[in-house]
Amino acid sequence: MTIKRQLSRVQQLDCPEPLFLQVTAWPGATRYAPTFTQSPLPKLLYAKYLCPATSNNAREEECDYVGIRITVRVRAHPPQQVASLTSPRPVGHGPVRAYDWIAHHARQRPHKEAIRDLGSDRSFSYTELDCRIDATSAYLASIGIGRGDRVGVLAHNGVEYFDIQFACARRGAICVLLNWRLTVTELEYIINDSSPMLLVHDASFAETAEELQRRCSIGELLAIDGGTSESPYEQALTRFDGQDGGQAEVTHDDVITIMYTSGTTGLPKGP
Repeated sequence: MTIKRQLSRVQQLDCPEPLFLQVTAWPGATRYAPTFTQSPLPKLLYAKYLCPATSNNAREEECDYVGIRITVRVRAHPPQQVASLTSPRPVGHGPVRAYDWIAHHARQRPHKEAIRDLGSDRSFSYTELDCRIDATSAYLASIGIGRGDRVGVLAHNGVEYFDIQFACARRGAICVLLNWRLTVTELEYIINDSSPMLLVHDASFAETAEELQRRCSIGELLAIDGGTSESPYEQALTRFDGQDGGQAEVTHDDVITIMYTSGTTGLPKGP
């Protein structure tokens, strides 16, 4: 939505004069909450007076706030002007390619530190991180994960999130980030809804992961057990070190990550 606004006549909140707000709203837009960078009006006022912006006809509304009269005038642009501005891309422009920032930085600044993992006291340069992502991608390819397939992650923060998310992007797969605070029953719904072929999990969540595999159709489990050589996750990366899983053609229209809501007012919502 494109908005033009003008606030005039009142400089102080306690001024008895009416406020005048002119909003230019595009037809088809949903709702507009006014915001001003240099306005004395409180944020509560912005949230209270939401101006519907769905009409092609100009209209005027009057509101009262703590005794101050506010006049809101809404006018719409003609449809032909709107049509030239609502297209997501210029005519004839194809999909926008998704850029692999880790690969880019590995070429431009290979030895610069990319990540410092405070949990395991490890640090990785962009080249090292890029190699880890390639190895993860090769592992995903080895178990048949490709475009549109899902990979679940049930883990505390760590470098593994970067490995998996960027590896999924290189495969055209989708990373499903799971809240480790949820119960098995809550996670069961999300797993059944998203259908990951692989669940990467912290070793501390092994019982939860195994129970989810029993209840749901999860093909593979892969445990993260710190950054030691005994960790099954690190062993998988070592096994595929120096390999890669190829580079899928991914655009900004492709889904690469799914994050579910908590389901406060119903079931969790993701894709």
